[in-house]
Amino acid sequence: MELLSQVFILGCGLGTVYLTTSLEASHRRLASPVGLLAQPFWFYSAYTTEAWGILILSAVFAARWLQVFVRDWM
Repeated sequence: MELLSQVFILGCGLGTVYLTTSLEASHRRLASPVGLLAQPFWFYSAYTTEAWGILILSAVFAARWLQVFVRDWM
């Protein structure tokens, strides 16, 4: 499961970097769903390694991605 988490974190991280910096508005709009998709894997990875600071930071990122998602999609 740890390898799967790392693969998802890497893939979603690279995807969100590309999407958030894209010149196309339609691409930027997809950044929040991809960012939200990564959050369970961040939580799992931080919890299993007892990286409590990263776990708190993941919660902050999840809240912000959710705000952006609501703004862009609702």
